[in-house]
Amino acid sequence: MPRRFCIPGSHKERALAGKNPAEEKNMIHLTRLNHIPLVVNSDLIEHIEITPDTVIALTTGQKFLVRETPDEVIERVIRFRQAIFEGPKSQAR
Repeated sequence: MPRRFCIPGSHKERALAGKNPAEEKNMIHLTRLNHIPLVVNSDLIEHIEITPDTVIALTTGQKFLVRETPDEVIERVIRFRQAIFEGPKSQAR
């Protein structure tokens, strides 16, 4: 059975907003051209097209136009993966 993902702008996507990377497995926050937030599974990004707009192509065949530059998208993926690698920060006593 194919995996199902949140539809951009749906109640499920809005419910994910504001959670930290540990709570959102593999997700990064982006913004569509019309300013609507978009949460994308970073593991599904196949490539980023650099046209006048930034186009995110997923392995599922979906494509999204986003406001962020390709460098910003790459930086968000890197920061997200670093946060996962580092794990939860322990509380200092």
